[in-house]
Amino acid sequence: MKIEKDRALIRADGKDCVTAIDSGAFAGGNGWRQIDEGYGDAYRHAQGNDRVKSGVWFEDRVKNNRE
Repeated sequence: MKIEKDRALIRADGKDCVTAIDSGAFAGGNGWRQIDEGYGDAYRHAQGNDRVKSGVWFEDRVKNNRE
């Protein structure tokens, strides 16, 4: 049995500010953009995990993960 990678997704507003972070297991479709993929909870539960490699940050390095 092949295990597929989970996808970390973001949704952004018209100014490209992140408005939501989620996993491909729970979200998808229009408006979501993939930022990373991998195995384990860091990707399966991306909305509450700081270990997603690509990260979601403003230019001044302030975390931008408000929902």
